[in-house]
Amino acid sequence: IVLSIDGNGQTIDGNQTQVFRINKGCSLVLKNITITNGLASYGGAINNEGTLTVANSTLNNNTATGTGWEWGGGGAISNKIGTLTIINSTLNNNNATGTANDDGGGAIKNLYGTLTVINSTLNNNNATRGGAIYNLFGTLTVANSTLNNNNATNGGAIFSDKEEYTDIVGSNFTQNHANDGGGAIYFGGYLNTTGNNFIENTAGNKETIDLAGWWNGEFDDNHYYSTDISLSEIKLSVKDDKKSFQYGDKVELEFNLQPTSINYYFDFADGINDITLYINGKEKLIGKYEAYNLTKLKPGEYKVNFTSCNSLSNTVSFTVTGDSEITTDKESYDYYEGIKNNVKLDITDESGLRGTANVSVKDGEEYIPLLTCYNVKDGYTITTATLAEALANLYEDPDSSYTINVTYYSDCANPSSTEFTLNIIKQRNTSITYDILNNTEKNVKINITVTDTTYQSPIANAPIEVTGAINTNTTSGVLKDNTITPGNYKINVYYDDTNEYKASNATIVFAVEIDKDEKIAQLEKQNKQLTEQLAKANKEIKTLNDTNKQLNNKLDKANKENKELNNTVNNLTKQLNTANKEIATLKNTNKNLNNKLDKANKEIKTLNNTVNYLTKQLDTADKEIKKLNNYIDKLLNTTKLNTTITVNQIKSTVGSVVTL
Repeated sequence: IVLSIDGNGQTIDGNQTQVFRINKGCSLVLKNITITNGLASYGGAINNEGTLTVANSTLNNNTATGTGWEWGGGGAISNKIGTLTIINSTLNNNNATGTANDDGGGAIKNLYGTLTVINSTLNNNNATRGGAIYNLFGTLTVANSTLNNNNATNGGAIFSDKEEYTDIVGSNFTQNHANDGGGAIYFGGYLNTTGNNFIENTAGNKETIDLAGWWNGEFDDNHYYSTDISLSEIKLSVKDDKKSFQYGDKVELEFNLQPTSINYYFDFADGINDITLYINGKEKLIGKYEAYNLTKLKPGEYKVNFTSCNSLSNTVSFTVTGDSEITTDKESYDYYEGIKNNVKLDITDESGLRGTANVSVKDGEEYIPLLTCYNVKDGYTITTATLAEALANLYEDPDSSYTINVTYYSDCANPSSTEFTLNIIKQRNTSITYDILNNTEKNVKINITVTDTTYQSPIANAPIEVTGAINTNTTSGVLKDNTITPGNYKINVYYDDTNEYKASNATIVFAVEIDKDEKIAQLEKQNKQLTEQLAKANKEIKTLNDTNKQLNNKLDKANKENKELNNTVNNLTKQLNTANKEIATLKNTNKNLNNKLDKANKEIKTLNNTVNYLTKQLDTADKEIKKLNNYIDKLLNTTKLNTTITVNQIKSTVGSVVTL
């Protein structure tokens, strides 16, 4: 008989006691239930000696205090000589606190039994042996499950001892820790591990898997990511031990990893997935344990190492050399004694290193070294004085133009060269300047200066030759002449070369004006004449102003009269407009009256016609009445009757009444 309990999501609080005990020969299925706070010396929540299946359930915060011998342990479940199956369940934060070796299994202890864990999660469990599972003399299978952050002295997640057979398939072991051995697994029997991921597990002996010296088992398709594996060798090398490469070359890196205990990791070479390369300290994840090529490295010095299995390799060094380019800011430089000009070097070196510049002078078909400059970078300068001094050590009294070659190179840059011309000048240049001090007739004064352009200082008493409007040989200073008449003139000034100075010349164009005093007298006379003319003109202007004033008064009067006439015209215009409007209104009224009169005349005509018609009828009636009266009179005369005939009144259509 199998007893099945469906908790329907309910929680059983053990309240520091053991919740279930399944005796030998009994079967129990627990599903959809949470058991917490169980406490016992072994099997803190459940002690199984029969057949137990836990499905879709959670066992949290349960504790086994231990017995000090092999029966103890199993913080959540103790499976002793029973069959235990865990499916789709979670066992978290369970603890086996006993200190004896056999008080293990923070979540589960399997003693002489059969334990199967499928699609389940065992996290944060703790024990002396097997932070999550302790298997002793039993059979263990773990499939498609997750074991994270479990801790133990040995076997951070699983401890299996005494030649048991264990299958661990398709599961993840992450951040489990053992103080001594086997950060994830400590095993002493036959172990089959297939398709598992071991991630960041750590142990005191640097072994994620510790087989305790056993060799039995199979390892296939497991993957190792930054997890402890003790290495007898972790070495990085460059193929053929090359130390120097040209820009664009491929740098082939070779990794050599040797586990200290190869029998613990038979699939080591294929399973390593945590090769992390550091290039000048910058991290680059490689992953697979296989040769790797560095490409597109910029020129420079490189130091490379890598980590794997939480161990650091040796460091290899090499250089990548690229092209360099050097130019100067000018093609030609002049050197005068005492004057320091700078030759600026424009350098392109992608390595960013400082280099060396060898300076030489072209002598026929050869180049003779002059000097060497160290620690050179872009913008480096060499003074022309330094170059002249180097040339003086090579040639006696250098006084010419020289072709100078500068060749640059660095540890990571191929050599490049540039050339320029250095002119060593013994005679200094000169220039002639002037200032017109006075340019009046008979008193011309021109200050002429010859200047040393190198030092920007005047040459005292420099001999000069003046030709043109003035012809003389003299020295620099004030040139005077009292013979030139007013007009425009040009003179040429020439300074001849000496051992120290080069020749120079200048052309001076100037105008000579008349004598100022005479000019002033003439101007004063003209001014007097103009003053008299101005007074006369002012008098005439006054007369004209008076006349203009009178005319303006007359004009104002005329404007006023014109304004009044304009106002009168405007008023008459308004009256005319009003009269025109009244005439138009009367015309409309007259037209209406004429229309009414025509209509009345027509009615009168009609009435007259009617009156005439009625008048004719009345005449006819009168005649008839007259006849009747005559007839009546005749009758009355014949027969005297006392009879009266009365004729009623007849109303005329024209408003008259006829009475008979």
